[in-house]
Amino acid sequence: MLLDDARKEFSLTSQTGFGIDGPAADANADFINVRGNYDCDPFVEMVRSHSVIKSALAEQALSLLPS
Repeated sequence: MLLDDARKEFSLTSQTGFGIDGPAADANADFINVRGNYDCDPFVEMVRSHSVIKSALAEQALSLLPS
């Protein structure tokens, strides 16, 4: 859910107001220069890393349970 919410920050509706005085390519470039890219966003990277760590811990915990 956190990643879905973060993705909204990079949606087309969030790009309103960027590059309004130029062509669409300028709007996209302005948005990337200000907000960055979803895949390289520090928050997104942190959430993904946290998820990997917690998933590994869950697997480890489940392996300790009797079958």
